[in-house]
Amino acid sequence: MKKEYLKVTLNLNLIAKELNSINKKYITIKEFSKYYGTSHKTSGKILKNLEKMGYVKRYSSTAYFIVGDSTQ
Repeated sequence: MKKEYLKVTLNLNLIAKELNSINKKYITIKEFSKYYGTSHKTSGKILKNLEKMGYVKRYSSTAYFIVGDSTQ
């Protein structure tokens, strides 16, 4: 059986704005994956990229602090 792959492009700026609008200070990888319907692994990768862009800061091994002013 041949494996099929689908490439998806995400606008991390829009995700950061939406995270900023949920009025929470922290988000866990589990909450992120449930909210966006992604796997925990994919959610971790997205949050890691958002951290590189300055939208979130790592708080623990499973949680990120949402930086408020960087998306405005």
